[in-house]
Amino acid sequence: MKNNSNYASNLSYDKIKKAMRISFILFFTFIFSAVANGFSQDKVNLNLKNLNILQILDEIEANSDYKFIYNVNVFDFDKRTSITATDQSIKSVLDMIFDNQLDYEVIDKKVILKKRDKVNVVSKVEEEEVLQRTVSGNVSDSDGNALPGASVLEVGTTNGTTTDFDGNFSLQLENDDSDLEISFIGFETQTVSSDSDNILVQLVVSESSLDEIVVTGYGTQLRRNVTGSVATIDNEVIENRSLTSAGAALSG
Repeated sequence: MKNNSNYASNLSYDKIKKAMRISFILFFTFIFSAVANGFSQDKVNLNLKNLNILQILDEIEANSDYKFIYNVNVFDFDKRTSITATDQSIKSVLDMIFDNQLDYEVIDKKVILKKRDKVNVVSKVEEEEVLQRTVSGNVSDSDGNALPGASVLEVGTTNGTTTDFDGNFSLQLENDDSDLEISFIGFETQTVSSDSDNILVQLVVSESSLDEIVVTGYGTQLRRNVTGSVATIDNEVIENRSLTSAGAALSG
């Protein structure tokens, strides 16, 4: 029975100890929360012109119950500024003075100024650099006829595409200031700038494509490069002959 009594006594003591610990935590949490809320809600009136940060903090201390604790390296306290505040909270005033670059910890009417932790935020400029630009356009001949299947290549890369049935294309650039090389069989290759997001290109017929083409039994050649005898068969000659096949029409 004695052992059971000691065990119950120790158990009761542990519960009381644990309850007291929780009570202290809640008490200090409440005190800290009340101080922090007061810091965010206490109002000040300021009308200061061309003073440095130290002088402005002195004025806030003179017009409130708060005192500031800080390391001189956390901000340029010699910086001069002007501030006008009417019934504004001390926190909002400090945010304006320090350009939202400092954090504040409030303990028993003492405000500790600390450097704000840097967050890895991508700037707008960096975001623009990350985003790839897309250009679109149309490729046609000198008469305005669409050239489907024309090649569109970003110069200096393997990034490219081809035009659709209407000669239209769309290409996401790897480099924002790249030039585009436009080519099509039988036309002069053209290089254009990608400054515009909508590019209209008219290709010119290549002079070499105007040479007469000779069809041989083993391929096609330019007539001027053929060393053998070349004959031209008039369609009227074929029409006046009794033929049973196309091969018979070409014989002889």
